[in-house]
Amino acid sequence: RDGTNDNYSWNCGTEGPTDDDAISNLRLRQMKNMAALLMLSHGVPMMLAGDELGRTQHGNNNAYCQDNEIGWMDWQRNRDSGDLLRFFQQLIHIRKEHPNLRRASYDRAHGAASPLITWHGTRLNQPDWSAGSRSLGMHLHSNPADFDMYLIANSYWDSLSFELPGTRSGREWHRAMDTSLASPEDILPIGKEEILQNQKIYTVGERSVVLLISK
Repeated sequence: RDGTNDNYSWNCGTEGPTDDDAISNLRLRQMKNMAALLMLSHGVPMMLAGDELGRTQHGNNNAYCQDNEIGWMDWQRNRDSGDLLRFFQQLIHIRKEHPNLRRASYDRAHGAASPLITWHGTRLNQPDWSAGSRSLGMHLHSNPADFDMYLIANSYWDSLSFELPGTRSGREWHRAMDTSLASPEDILPIGKEEILQNQKIYTVGERSVVLLISK
């Protein structure tokens, strides 16, 4: 059995394997997007074994009854999926490095004088929560011991320019991750984040996720 037909999947225009580099690159970027949103979200990240290697079960969502290549773990992919594995590893490092990503709560009622999180759209303080919205900015405010972080998601099919929040005195926004960029620029090692030349606007590529850190 192939499981339920209630699937929310998109293979970027072609089903199954493809030799189209544009489609393959977009699929890889989408994997990175979903990994980033999961690993940088509140709570404990829940991943399946093989996600870090691009394991898809060939689209089968009922693989527990498939004792064959559909459900097996292909360890060969450990060598073939080095780029995605490196991306996951860097995400884990970022999450471990920043307590701001591991708060028990982002509720202002827990003693904070101001919001610990604010939401934005392409313009500051104007998030679009409508069903058709395809972009969102999340500003994580921190205490002086950690950095403010700005996570931007653009699922639109074209690039979008986002206004950036102001930073604390003496700090500037640095790019830690941008999934629209080629490896290894898509995610940078801790301490190697690149300062933004434009501190007011950041253009996010189509179907991409960006993480900025102020320091």
